[in-house]
Amino acid sequence: MLEFVKENLKPGQTFEKKQVVHWFKQHYPNIRPTTVQMHVEGMAINSNVRKHHASIRPGSGHDLFQN
Repeated sequence: MLEFVKENLKPGQTFEKKQVVHWFKQHYPNIRPTTVQMHVEGMAINSNVRKHHASIRPGSGHDLFQN
C-alpha cells in the first residue's frame, strides 16, 4: 500500500478505492480486489471498519488515509 501511495498520491489528494484495486491488479495480480479494498478501509484513519480489528489502532502503522 505504501508503494501505491508513493507512486500515485500527493498529500491531501483524494482517490477512489477502484484506483488502488486497479494498481494492485497491474503490480500484484495475485492479491484479491477484496483484500485491497479491506486494507484501504483499514488504513483510513476515520473509517468505521477499524473498530472491528484490535490490531488496527492509532499509531500502529496503519494510519495512511483519511476517509
